[in-house]
Amino acid sequence: MIIVLSLLTIGIVLPLGAGEYYTHIMILMAIGAVFAMSLDLLMGYAGLPSLGHAAFFGIAAYGAGLMTARYSGGWTSGLLVGLLSSVLLAATFGIVALRVRGLYFLLITLALAQILWGATNRWGSFTGGYNGLRGIPKYLEVGGTTIGAFYVVILITLVLGGLMYIITRSPFGMSLQGLRESETRMQALGYNVWLHKYLALILSAGFAGCAGVMSAFYKGFVSPFDLSLMVSADAMLMVILGGTGTLIGPLLGAIVIVALRNLLSVFIDHWLIVLGLIFIATVFIAPNGVIAWFRSPRHKRTLDTSHESQQKEREKAVSDDRIALEAVEGTHHASDLLDRVGRGTALKVNGLTKSFGGMTAVREAAFSINEGERVAILGPNGAGKSTIFNLISGHLQPSAGTIELFGTDLGPLSAYQRARQGLGRTFQITNLFSSLSVIENVRLALTSRHEKRFTMYKFAEKYSIIDDAAKILLEDSSLWGVSNRRVNELSYGEQRQLEFVMALALRPRVLLLDEPTAGLSVNETNIIVNLVNRLDPNLTILIIEHDLDVALSVAERVIVFHHGEKINDGTAEEIREDQTVREIYLGGFGKTS
Repeated sequence: MIIVLSLLTIGIVLPLGAGEYYTHIMILMAIGAVFAMSLDLLMGYAGLPSLGHAAFFGIAAYGAGLMTARYSGGWTSGLLVGLLSSVLLAATFGIVALRVRGLYFLLITLALAQILWGATNRWGSFTGGYNGLRGIPKYLEVGGTTIGAFYVVILITLVLGGLMYIITRSPFGMSLQGLRESETRMQALGYNVWLHKYLALILSAGFAGCAGVMSAFYKGFVSPFDLSLMVSADAMLMVILGGTGTLIGPLLGAIVIVALRNLLSVFIDHWLIVLGLIFIATVFIAPNGVIAWFRSPRHKRTLDTSHESQQKEREKAVSDDRIALEAVEGTHHASDLLDRVGRGTALKVNGLTKSFGGMTAVREAAFSINEGERVAILGPNGAGKSTIFNLISGHLQPSAGTIELFGTDLGPLSAYQRARQGLGRTFQITNLFSSLSVIENVRLALTSRHEKRFTMYKFAEKYSIIDDAAKILLEDSSLWGVSNRRVNELSYGEQRQLEFVMALALRPRVLLLDEPTAGLSVNETNIIVNLVNRLDPNLTILIIEHDLDVALSVAERVIVFHHGEKINDGTAEEIREDQTVREIYLGGFGKTS
């Protein structure tokens, strides 16, 4: 906030004593800042880097220019045509482009911009060709002066920047940050990942279009250069230099890049070399951007002052949970299983098979779990346990077989649709939003089933009903003391607990726990086991565990897999005494005497 106010004050006062040329440079900085922030909305928040963002900037500039210069429209019709051009381009392009991601998305966006760049060069009779389109009214020059245009541009920049800030802090904006961190986790929480990315692309294109219209109405000219790779690369450089995932970062990046391009080039012929050296130095000194570099010392001091008290709370919680665990251990008996025989079937797997090329990871698996039943899947590494979970949750598609959840065939449903049907899960390898705080992670999980998850006009933390629920979940799991810490600063045991809490936040009817105690100490394992045993007895639980003692302490029935095949299914007592299971865990299975 201090940086923003300082820049705003300087921006308002400086033009009063600056010449026309330097005022012109500051206008270009402001337009560049809006364009860079629009890219950051897509790249820094949604995790979709683009090398063709100039397509939306340039098409809007051409739309506004053609409407006003060729068809004698006013500034309102020019603005409308320009924005519609960029938004419709994004809406059409996104249907195809968002089928890919990563490097492929980067390349396909580059291809889009290059196609438009080539078209505007070739279609000279309409676009002016490589000479550009001239004669666009300079609507931003209030009073016919550059300083008048400056204040108009600054005002528009503040409004657009404020809108983007609200969006990034809204439930929708938080979901974009979740996409950036982990798409698979977002799907498991019930988010339609494709739709969120599609909306992010359209929003980003809309703001880029605003920058394009501002450029056309200020310069009175638009050319194929506005669609070029250079413009897209400049925007990406601004975002990376200032810091992705922050709106102030691209603003600072725009100031630096525009200043270097227009001021340094006056004194140095090879100014691009200097720009390259600055970029390389930034990557080494501040790999997350200048803003992150400035923020990190203060953030570290804040953490250091609170770490000691939080550690004491954690130690007390571990002690309390160990005592509670001793009171509930050994409460599962064969009679618990008989009590659930009359209940309906919660999860049914029949003939489930998954092959990867010539290797079959799961072969004709078949089992059913009644409502409220707690079942463990045991087996050594490579038994196919996690593959079964990925098949059930929709992250993998089976080669054969069916899966039913409370009588509903899950075959046609994607991972996020299965989560909305009441299927919650944890992951074998911790899958959290590491750069977000603990409470933001839980808030994202809770928001997934809230009708306001697409809201863009209100801060996420303003929904008290969600924050109250998050507090209850974190207090119950002894994580409230670290609720404001980033996940990547938690211990491994705390991260596993948070993984568990996020699955519970969905209020699932069937909960899949994929090795929840893997890598934990004895005390941390006790906490997880205690949390499981304290859950609503009506919740159906399927748990994967390597630790036989842990599995038998939480499950009343055990299914054993080996080399992708089910070899036994029975009560905890039966499995404990089974000779085949002993051989699997002690070695020698499949050997002949």
